[in-house]
Amino acid sequence: MNIIKISAVLTAALLTGALSATAFAAETLTTTTGSITFRKAIDVTNAAGAGGITGTIAFDVTAADESDLPDDGEKNYVGSVDQLDGSDITATFAADDSGIANKESDVSVGFDTSKFEAPGVYYYHLTERDPGIHGLTATTATYLLKVRVVNDNTSDPDGATFKIDYATLTSLDDNTKSDLITNTYTTHGLTVTKALAGDWADYTDHFIFTLEITDADGKTITATVNSDEKTLGAALSKLNVIQGENGLYTTVNGVTYDYNADHAYWAFYVNGEYAQVGMDDTEIVDGAVYKLAVEKAE
Repeated sequence: MNIIKISAVLTAALLTGALSATAFAAETLTTTTGSITFRKAIDVTNAAGAGGITGTIAFDVTAADESDLPDDGEKNYVGSVDQLDGSDITATFAADDSGIANKESDVSVGFDTSKFEAPGVYYYHLTERDPGIHGLTATTATYLLKVRVVNDNTSDPDGATFKIDYATLTSLDDNTKSDLITNTYTTHGLTVTKALAGDWADYTDHFIFTLEITDADGKTITATVNSDEKTLGAALSKLNVIQGENGLYTTVNGVTYDYNADHAYWAFYVNGEYAQVGMDDTEIVDGAVYKLAVEKAE
């Protein structure tokens, strides 16, 4: 099967009027002449205190199956990956100045309209790649992307120049139409509000730092974190990001490495340098970058 990989970081004969808009009435996608747009969301309801995650979620598009084409009297075609313009299709999630990541992202699918050979409804499959982020559910459903193509100049059609008129996205799991695909984030939240304490505390201030967590496969989660604790160990323990005893933290974001059993451990870095003291003795510095990474014993 030909697949055009679109990078999780989730875009001919004359038309005689036989195509009806009725089939596209529910949850139609935003379209331009050569693209369609749907929305990707991350639900953090089950991650108490979470400000979201940052990164991208990517999608793949393939041709639909012949069996996906309805017998509805329309001019229906199995779409081709050659009709896509080859641009990346990704949902992008980034933190704003306050450290809170956007929980929705527009995702566009671009088309090369010169590759369409006739007006009609073209069918594609859209799937999401597993983002590989601990705690973020992957959307496993296959979506049927229907794209209606019409002559660019409907008053004087030339049968060779086309544009996108309507598009819909339907889950093949439950046959529901939607312009929104949602993932659920259920790990412990990595963003809370920080309030300083002490003789010179200003309780209106918010201090932000960055936490990076890199697993054994080299995949990194980056989160913006605020905390009401003085030390990093206390802050991450309060959020249940780390667990351990006596300052030795063997579990990070739900993943445990025991040096004696696994010959691997969670290494701790501050601003790119191997930390000289443990997290319990590391005072939080505004703007610092703290990293926890799985490293194997040599």
